[in-house]
Amino acid sequence: NAQRTALVQAFLSEIEAAGYYGILYASCDFIRNRLDHKFLSKYDIWVAQYSSKCTCPLPYGMWQYSSRNALGIPGYGTSLDCNRIYKDYERMMIQAGLQGHTAPPPEDTTPNKLDKQRITIGRISSGDRSTIRALCDGLGLVAASLYRETCADGNLWTLDIGPVSSGDAWYIMRKCSELQLIDAGLYKSEYVG
Repeated sequence: NAQRTALVQAFLSEIEAAGYYGILYASCDFIRNRLDHKFLSKYDIWVAQYSSKCTCPLPYGMWQYSSRNALGIPGYGTSLDCNRIYKDYERMMIQAGLQGHTAPPPEDTTPNKLDKQRITIGRISSGDRSTIRALCDGLGLVAASLYRETCADGNLWTLDIGPVSSGDAWYIMRKCSELQLIDAGLYKSEYVG
C-alpha cells in the first residue's frame, strides 16, 4: 500500500507541477484497501462505486455511481458511465489558472460579499432529519444555533441551516445527495452575505 500511495502522490504532484488539476480516479475498494488513503487527503477524489450510496473514506468531488447507463440516455445501450459531480471544476481550474487558463485577478475581499450559504431541506422523514442533525451537530452548527427544525403534520420535518461556510454547506449537500433528497427536490441552497 505504501509504495502504491507514493506512486499516486508522485504522479499527482507531477500533474499539478505541469499546471493541471490533479485528481485521483479509483474505485472505493482500491482507495480503501490498496492505498494508504490518509496520505492522499490533499488530493481531490473521483471515486467509482456502483451503488446507491458511496462509502469512500475520503471526501470526494465526483462519484461514478453506474457504468450501465443508469440515466437511460438513448444511443448508448447499457454502456455509459454516470457520475455525480459536487464541485464546479471548470470554475476551480479557471480560478487557479490551471489547464491553460489565466487566473483572474484576486477577488474583492471587502465585507458583505456573498460567501455564506443558507440551506433549506424539507419536508423530510424523521430518519433523514436525524441523520442531517447528527452531521450538523458534528460540524458545530447546532451548538452555534445555526440549525433550526420544524415539524409539520407530526411526521415531516423542515430544516433551516445557516448561514454556514461553503465547506460546511458542501458536507451537508453531500449527505443530502446520499439520502437522495437533492434528486427529490427537497434541498435548496442560496448564497447570503
